[in-house]
Amino acid sequence: MGTRDDILARAERVREAGAKGLIVTLEWVFDSRRDWGSPWIPENLDVKAMLRYAPQVALKPSYLARWVRSGALPDLGVPEWAGRS
Repeated sequence: MGTRDDILARAERVREAGAKGLIVTLEWVFDSRRDWGSPWIPENLDVKAMLRYAPQVALKPSYLARWVRSGALPDLGVPEWAGRS
């Protein structure tokens, strides 16, 4: 994560530390307007979202019970990645 310079600085630091290889991974970006293959995740828990997920909730009543006992709406956001140097 980060700019090109951030990534290059990290790669150089591990090379200087004696790393013999580099494994490159692809991180998934959670955006509200994600690509066509991603499931729909509502930005807010509104009536439209509740109606859309009602059939799934009916199949998993324990999820609904846990949510009601919590006394709060679930957090639908994705935590920000905290950059590390």
